[in-house]
Amino acid sequence: MSLVDGRNALGACPGDKTCFVKLIIVLLLIACVETAVFWRFSAMPPRGQGEVAALSPEKAQEYVRNTMNLLVIDVRSRKEFADGHLVHAVNIPLYAFQREVKNIPSNVPILLHCQYGYRALQAYKLLRRLRPDVHDVRYAAGQLACSFLR
Repeated sequence: MSLVDGRNALGACPGDKTCFVKLIIVLLLIACVETAVFWRFSAMPPRGQGEVAALSPEKAQEYVRNTMNLLVIDVRSRKEFADGHLVHAVNIPLYAFQREVKNIPSNVPILLHCQYGYRALQAYKLLRRLRPDVHDVRYAAGQLACSFLR
């Protein structure tokens, strides 16, 4: 931006508050466009009508008991997993999830779970974005009962 007759490319004099305001407006516009593009192209596809991805701890326990060929993925750390986990659960820590997602089968129902539900939600979002061919995915949105863990 070169100065021409004491003015910069935005048309305001250096040190003028209107220059600062114009710059802020331009930056806000860029941020809005970037956000819109992000949500348009990276948002997860909608689930089928009536399907709920988030399961309460009670519903998750019922889902584990009643679903055949269920793959339970525990996204907690290896230490947390070693301290206790669901029977037959597979440990894929959230920090390794993006790297390991390619090994998850697409033809079985999947339940993601962690200690409180936040990491399971993050894993759910990653799985839906990186593996759109995996359709039957749910996550436990809360802490499962200690008696349910092995």
